[in-house]
Amino acid sequence: MADYLGRRNKIEVKNLTRQFGDLLVLDNINFTVAEGEQVPEDGENPHSHGLMM
Repeated sequence: MADYLGRRNKIEVKNLTRQFGDLLVLDNINFTVAEGEQVPEDGENPHSHGLMM
């Protein structure tokens, strides 16, 4: 599949949910990253930025 600029998707995540015991940390996350696209990870805790990836 391609984005609106015609770039091919390199990463596509659908309905990602992660839970550690009773703690729900990701709830039904959906996103795509196209070829050549840069995606910053936002958040207050710099140590959690790689959690989803």
